[in-house]
Amino acid sequence: SKRKIYLLRQGVIGQSELKKILSENNKNNVEIILSNKYLKTNLDKKIQDAPGQDITHYAPRIDCFLLTNQSNINFIPKKLNEEKLSKAFLLDFNGKNAHLKNKVSFYKDISENGNIEVAIHDYYSILRDSENMENIEIILLADIFDESNDKAMALFDRMYRSCSGKFVYLK
Repeated sequence: SKRKIYLLRQGVIGQSELKKILSENNKNNVEIILSNKYLKTNLDKKIQDAPGQDITHYAPRIDCFLLTNQSNINFIPKKLNEEKLSKAFLLDFNGKNAHLKNKVSFYKDISENGNIEVAIHDYYSILRDSENMENIEIILLADIFDESNDKAMALFDRMYRSCSGKFVYLK
């Protein structure tokens, strides 16, 4: 029978990389099962299976949201008005929301060239610094959800938990 490895959270070494390592070592009889509990809804606050799975893990002291286009999630996010946007720190990725630079209080692109490893490395320090900025009422994070990229999913997992599973979109 097949052995099973359960991934409770996406990490820097993801599901596809684990499969590759197992295959290279002739361990093809191992099934990798990814627990995607965080993808359900922001209301799903079940007991965690392991440390770091809590929906509020790494949450900053001020409100934090994933900025989405509303089409890639299965529930209705909050609407964000222009006034709230003007008091926001926007942490972008690869220029995804560059069109909002002049509408927010502070804009930073964590990786202008789309280097996910740089973004993973710098994410927490930038998030912590943003908590202490003057006149910032909310933090907005670019929604980088991409199931085809393990490293993007690892960063998305961190962002999702930082936002306590909360999404917003612009009116």
